[in-house]
Amino acid sequence: MLSLRDGVTITELTVLSVSEQSTMSRTLDQMESSGWIERRADRIDNRARRIFITPGGRALFETLWPVMATRAERTFDSVSAAERAASHPVLRKILHSIRQHEV
Repeated sequence: MLSLRDGVTITELTVLSVSEQSTMSRTLDQMESSGWIERRADRIDNRARRIFITPGGRALFETLWPVMATRAERTFDSVSAAERAASHPVLRKILHSIRQHEV
């Protein structure tokens, strides 16, 4: 997610990834300890923290993404193109609803 949309808050990242905030916080703690992300104070609200991917995190993502994308494609091997196309509008509505009610 951060490779596409850097500088989000923990709340935004939680909603975008459809996860629990406590789970996201623990994951971010581990990623920060590994040097893959950094947290910076928001320019407007100093209490809020924004999450940024580090150069090391970006390098890791660029190494792992091709493998992840291939595996994701394999997940849908048994789903036809027509079935995929038909499911996208429904999934977008569900994700939109989740985002509306969480943030």
